[in-house]
Parts: sequence; structure tokens; C-alpha cells
Amino acid sequence: AKAENALTLDLKSVGALLNLADLYRAQGDEMRALATLVESKALLPGSAAVRYSLGLAQIRNQQPTAALASLKDAVELEPKNIRYSYTYALMLNGQGSSLQALEVLQVLLEQAPSNYDFLFAAITISRDLGHLAKARAFAKRLISIFPQDQSANQLLLTL
Repeated sequence: AKAENALTLDLKSVGALLNLADLYRAQGDEMRALATLVESKALLPGSAAVRYSLGLAQIRNQQPTAALASLKDAVELEPKNIRYSYTYALMLNGQGSSLQALEVLQVLLEQAPSNYDFLFAAITISRDLGHLAKARAFAKRLISIFPQDQSANQLLLTL
């Protein structure tokens, strides 16, 4: 395969390693994809992209504790990558660390104050924590940016 040929040329090519893992996943070999990403982590310990991909593979393989650690590493290695941070926040919330997830979302909203997904997540997590005033504030902010959005308007009515 082309990805394997690329690896013989450069054993530390992030793109080639990630492509190889994606190829295995596309072929339905999730365990081989995961093994490739674990090996990639050892080869490229400073790569946030490898840690992020590994975290996603660990989620798919029902390894939530390992996934959370990998996603945290990705965020620490590349804190400005909002996709990494958003995925990490969702995983934190899914694992019962909702307060920490909300903190991550608030940092994200400083970077991208008008992001619909970040605001919607902040609303629902705040609501689920019982922080209704905070949830309403996020909802009003969302509606001010997306006034025609029916989901946001409906959500505000439930708060």
C-alpha cells in the first residue's frame, strides 16, 4: 500500500502513520488501526495529531479512560487546536467531569466566541449541572448570534 511505502521512506511521518491507521480502520481492522496509533505515539511522542487520533480510536474501542488521557495530551501539546479541545470537553462531560468540561468550553469560547457547537454544549452542560443562570446566559448569547435558530430558542424556553 502507498501508506506502507511512505513509512519505509520516513518512519516518523505523521501523515503516513495516520493514513495507515485510517486505512486499517476503513478495512474494518480497528485493532490494527489502534495498534498502529499506539506505535505512532511511541515514534512521535510530541505529536498532538497522533494523540488525538489515538484518543478517537480508543473511544471507538471502548477505552474511555485511555481516550481521555490521549485527548488531554493532544490538548496540552496543541492548546490552540479547538477541535482537540472540543472533543476533550465532550469526553470529559461523557465521563462525568462536567465542571471540567465546562471550563474547557469557556476557554474555547474565548477563542471562538460565536461558535454554535461550543455555545450549545455550554448551555446543555450548565443546565445538566443545575447552573440555570449560566445556561440562560449562554442561551441568550447563542440566540443573539443565531436569532433564527429554533433549537436555541426552544432550549432557552426550557431553562
